[in-house]
Amino acid sequence: MDVLSFGSIIADVIVSSKQIKVQKLKNKKQFVLDYGTKIEASFLETTFGGSAHNIAYGIASLGKRSGLIGAVGNDEFGQALLNFLRQSNVNVDGIQVLEKPTGKSVVLIGEDSERTIIIYRGANDFIDARKISKEYVNMFRYFVFTSVLGEKSIEALYKAFKYAKECGLTLIANPSAAMIRERKKDLLELIKDSHIAIMNEEEAKLLTKKELPKSLQSIKDLGPETVVITRGNKGCVAIHGTKFYEQKAYRVKVVDTTGAGDAFTSAFIFSLLRKDAMTYALKFASVCASLNVRSIGAVKNFPTENDILKVIGEKNV
Repeated sequence: MDVLSFGSIIADVIVSSKQIKVQKLKNKKQFVLDYGTKIEASFLETTFGGSAHNIAYGIASLGKRSGLIGAVGNDEFGQALLNFLRQSNVNVDGIQVLEKPTGKSVVLIGEDSERTIIIYRGANDFIDARKISKEYVNMFRYFVFTSVLGEKSIEALYKAFKYAKECGLTLIANPSAAMIRERKKDLLELIKDSHIAIMNEEEAKLLTKKELPKSLQSIKDLGPETVVITRGNKGCVAIHGTKFYEQKAYRVKVVDTTGAGDAFTSAFIFSLLRKDAMTYALKFASVCASLNVRSIGAVKNFPTENDILKVIGEKNV
């Protein structure tokens, strides 16, 4: 098989409403809801997400073989997630079913199509290191870890990462801001042995305390040969060896940015598996992420390889 992802598996409730207003402050924006009132939603749907889930799904959707190490609860959400992944051709042998609630989140999409996520991690904090098999890890070529925060899950991540390193897999760090804030010491330990690091501009700044382009080199100095920093509608920048790369974003009407970074990561890894050049891999991933934000949800209308190739052939991106 090709890509093994490690991390969160979440049942998402996505709510979109023009009554979720944006308030601009001095250095940031925040959503505002009228207090004590009923808010009308223009869209409300339950779907599935979590970065590790999204990456595994994305890899499978693009035509490669993926698997996933994570945890769901022994409840209706957990069973629904497992069934969905099986139907999506994702190997679920590494997913643990625990006597904990499945992780859940509420995704709020406001008037500007940006989103804020309220998350309950549930079973994601309790991945059991004892249930991780070296034989299973060795079935794959790439290992990508996403954010986990719970003590047990960090222990499990170290074990899976150790197995992946011993088995010669390409190691990819794809952390979130939450992991950088709460598990920075562990993250730095794992990044130093990773071959590739992928994160967004906010996460890179949080990790290094530096702005671009200095944050790019600072992350590379931690250990990875390749570092990619995504910048939303500004595209992405990367460094591989001593060479710097910059890629523009493909312009689309944004509906929901949930899962855009995971779509980018999926497509970037897919392109590397095909032995594409770095310039092309960044273009392929940027188009995939841009196409993915045209609909609500991280995986609902995930673009196919043909969708991406059509845009690359038609547009100068």
